[in-house]
Amino acid sequence: MTDNGFEEFLLNDEAQSGLFNSYTSSRMKVIKEIYDDRFDIIYYRFTNKDKLESNNYNVGGYYDKVGKCIYEPDFYINKMINNNEKIKIGFFHNLLDKIIDEITDGVAKYSFDNTSKLRKIGMIKFKNDDKWQLNSYEKEVKKEFVMNDECNIKLNTSYIKSLVDDIRRQYNGDFFIDYLKNPNELVKMCLDMITQNNKEKIGYELVVFDFKNHYLQKIIKNTNHEFNDTHISKKIFQSLKFDGFYPNYVNITIRYNQKDLTFKFDYNRLMCDIIGGNTSSSDYKNRYEIVSNFLKENSDKLNKTYRDEFDFSHIKSITYSRKELYRNDDIDKIEKIQKSKEQEL
Repeated sequence: MTDNGFEEFLLNDEAQSGLFNSYTSSRMKVIKEIYDDRFDIIYYRFTNKDKLESNNYNVGGYYDKVGKCIYEPDFYINKMINNNEKIKIGFFHNLLDKIIDEITDGVAKYSFDNTSKLRKIGMIKFKNDDKWQLNSYEKEVKKEFVMNDECNIKLNTSYIKSLVDDIRRQYNGDFFIDYLKNPNELVKMCLDMITQNNKEKIGYELVVFDFKNHYLQKIIKNTNHEFNDTHISKKIFQSLKFDGFYPNYVNITIRYNQKDLTFKFDYNRLMCDIIGGNTSSSDYKNRYEIVSNFLKENSDKLNKTYRDEFDFSHIKSITYSRKELYRNDDIDKIEKIQKSKEQEL
């Protein structure tokens, strides 16, 4: 067979070997070794003028006769089937992502089908979490709330990948080929092992999921204006999202004591501060003296840090290229609320 017949060679279950032109000056002898009813292992070696250059065969890939796909093709085999319409190319790392997604869905379903039992198990570990850990969960929720139009807390299943990797390393057989032969059976095997051996971790993540959702509802309700800053950060962030274009600077107008000051501010710095959970900033660079003096003269409360920070809740407007991107018409009302809170303290 020549290189023109390589496709036919793969598709022909009776053909076991062939000689093909490669993109190099040498030719390639390719053989198919039956692995099972569905898969062949592809081997090849180079020849030169009908004289073998090497007696050793290289593994060229795993050919799926049902799916008409070569998995993990060697560089030279890949060259021979590149852009072929009938023979597909696949890679096990892509297949692994698919397997993990299916197992993750199974773990989530198991979690919500067994909430009562798993919560009791997970609560033991959750009660041992320190204040720092709980604060980190609250920050995650605030970040999700600020960055998304609609915030949906998801059950954390990021740990599933490492568990699947452990199973795969200890698996007695060919993990990927067995999946392709019977995906439901392999996924069920992995799912059974994970749910049986990791009930505490699964239960813990379920309790954390409940904790985050409860905190999200507190943010949304904003009772007694407790999360005003978070709501303002969300409005600013959503107003300043650009489609494929990001300015270097925006013009910020802050309002304190019914007086306004406008200055340029780094766009990326502002967005990073908001995403990072900050509700104020002092990073106004060469306008530092002007802004700092304005705050000293007009702000009732200066931060105790070494630089004076302006609060995002005191941003009256943000503009770029004469276009207003954000405006807070309730700023005087917010300032009254803040003063009231300070007096209560």
